[in-house]
Amino acid sequence: MSPLFSDKSISEHRTALVISTQRIIFILNNHSSHEVGYHG
Repeated sequence: MSPLFSDKSISEHRTALVISTQRIIFILNNHSSHEVGYHG
């Protein structure tokens, strides 16, 4: 088994993926509400 696929690497990668996904969603939501002028 390659060290690249160790549990630690997978969990770190998953955490980074979740953080970046949440950041993208936050930016998109911010952009959408700003464009429409709706804040909810």
